[in-house]
Amino acid sequence: MPWNPWLSEDRAALLAHGCVLHFAANNTLIAQGHVSDALYFMLKGTARVDRTTGDTVATVATLESGDLFGEVSFLQGETTTASVITVSDVEVLALDKPALDHLLQDSPAFAARFFQHLAVVLSGRLRDTLAALPALPIEEVSPKTRWCEWPTLGP
Repeated sequence: MPWNPWLSEDRAALLAHGCVLHFAANNTLIAQGHVSDALYFMLKGTARVDRTTGDTVATVATLESGDLFGEVSFLQGETTTASVITVSDVEVLALDKPALDHLLQDSPAFAARFFQHLAVVLSGRLRDTLAALPALPIEEVSPKTRWCEWPTLGP
């Protein structure tokens, strides 16, 4: 999701604290299974997000100008869940943890907007993932097997 709702000073702060990188088409920006030490913003161009399972490679998303990526590994310090491969020539902003920590501590207002934006991005990705899953069977649960009974209020 693009950072369009952010203020221009947020974009300026990100650009001042990050590093702008240029990549030609067909380059791997993030390789699945590696730990990423940066959070990325797509400034120009297009990339695809590929997830490999066994011998199967599936493109699960397309990234365009304004999109945030690499957040799962960056925030959790675990290996990446997918690869990001450039489709066209791209320009990305890389922001490492010390730079982001500085921005978040320096400006509580920036921090609030950043985390709100991150929540919107992650909830949108969860919604897209759930929409791509086949429908799961849901069984009726009788009132007697529910995990919690609500108390009756009033006389």
